[in-house]
Amino acid sequence: MSQGAGVGGRGIPRCHSVSGFAITLLAAAFGIASTYIMAVALLGALVVFASEVTTAGLQAIFGITGTAIVLIVFVAFGNPAVGGPAARPLLPGLWRHLGGWVVNGAGPDAVRAAIYFPSRSIRSPSLILAAWLVAGMAAIQQ
Repeated sequence: MSQGAGVGGRGIPRCHSVSGFAITLLAAAFGIASTYIMAVALLGALVVFASEVTTAGLQAIFGITGTAIVLIVFVAFGNPAVGGPAARPLLPGLWRHLGGWVVNGAGPDAVRAAIYFPSRSIRSPSLILAAWLVAGMAAIQQ
């Protein structure tokens, strides 16, 4: 496998998750999400890292086809399933149930729970993100 795809020489992904953390700090500088800044920054880093490790893992297994799989799962399927500004219970059937199981659905769920519902646990979305992360790492190591 080539060095491109975000994979180091020994198959360990390079961590570009600093971008999730940096964007959150920038948002705090403008007064956005300043109350729970550390939680949002760490969740942002986890979302970025989980998606990039999953991408690198699929590229390690399938080559350039792995990129197409990521686009289908995260963009073509994931974005409509997340619902964006619409609440997930308002989405039609299948999308309502599967949106929280993709990285781009679990991330906003965790951030929403951390900011707006502090008494609600972020365990479930964090475990989903961790599962994507572990699956990606396992794929890279093959």
